[in-house]
Amino acid sequence: KNMEASMALLAPHFTSVVLTRVDFDRGATAEELDAIAGRFPWAHDVVTEVAAALQRATEGPEETVVVTGTLATNVDIGAGYAYGALIEDASVAK
Repeated sequence: KNMEASMALLAPHFTSVVLTRVDFDRGATAEELDAIAGRFPWAHDVVTEVAAALQRATEGPEETVVVTGTLATNVDIGAGYAYGALIEDASVAK
C-alpha cells in the first residue's frame, strides 16, 4: 500500500495522529511510519502495540478517534474490545 498517499489524503483533516503496526511481515516498520508521518504538518506518535496505540489516541481531548489501515489493525482493535484485551495500564512507547 502507498502509505504516503494515504496519509496525504488524511493530513488536511487531522492535527494529530497515532500510528501503529500489526505483526505482519509486509507491514511498515515503526521507523518507516515515523519517517512518512513526519512529512506532514501534524503531531504524530508511533506506538508499536495496537492496544497501546488506541489507548494513547483516546487519552487526548479529541472527541473522535478514526481507525484506518489494514483490515488486520481493525480486527485487532475489534478483538480487543470484544474480549477486554485493551489493558488500562498498557505501557506506551514514544
